[in-house]
Amino acid sequence: MHFCSLMALVCFIALWFRTPWACAVAYFGVLTASVQGLITPMLHDGFPSAAFFAFFIGHGLLLISALYLPAVLQWRARPWDDMRALGLCDAYLVFIIPVNIWLDTNYGFTRYAPAGTVLEYFGSAPWYLLTLQIPALALLRLLYLTVRVRKK
Repeated sequence: MHFCSLMALVCFIALWFRTPWACAVAYFGVLTASVQGLITPMLHDGFPSAAFFAFFIGHGLLLISALYLPAVLQWRARPWDDMRALGLCDAYLVFIIPVNIWLDTNYGFTRYAPAGTVLEYFGSAPWYLLTLQIPALALLRLLYLTVRVRKK
């Protein structure tokens, strides 16, 4: 139920079926949220455990998949694809909050910010989820500019 697990499914749909919504969510979701896992990994077992390799291989493949879409498959974002992707990512958070309360888990980091992550700089949980919308919007817009359909 981690966000990156959901992104793995979306990347599969995007690469296999090349549906525009999946391509957009895979590209924008991975490059804004899942890449944070590579920058600030949360691992219980360090190198050279199987969990360590699975984590970095999995997150690395997400990044490669997201970049493969525009670089190799020539996918281009439609207007507002970035905002639709943010809406779907936010829908995940809205869905996962009651699941976390029910199961006493922290999927999507909706209950507390793990130590050493960028979330610590955006306030206390769950309010940092709202605060993060502003830099997310800016980053998504910048990413959109790199893959938008250009007029000739």
